[in-house]
Amino acid sequence: GDEGCEAIAVVLESNSCLKRLYLGNNQIGSIGAQTLAPALENNRSLEKLSLEGNRIDNSGTASLAESLKVNHSLRFLQLYRNPIGDEGLLALSELLNVNTTIRVIRLRGIRVI
Repeated sequence: GDEGCEAIAVVLESNSCLKRLYLGNNQIGSIGAQTLAPALENNRSLEKLSLEGNRIDNSGTASLAESLKVNHSLRFLQLYRNPIGDEGLLALSELLNVNTTIRVIRLRGIRVI
């Protein structure tokens, strides 16, 4: 859940080897996503992040998107089965206008709110 994201964020900020991180189906909400966001901004090794099946809504998605604008290692972001609405989708589209390293964002099955 959101509490565990604090520990993960600490690791992400200092780790230079981790390539893939699977955090799907962990009841992570927007608070957890907002906790992870600054660590993703500074991380230079992570290439794949899976956050599917959580509770990340527009505000969490916007935080992730804003931080990933300056990330140059992530290539794959999986966010399907999260309650992401129009505002979150807009934040992701703005991310793709800026970030040239992300190749895939999976959104299949989002519950548009």
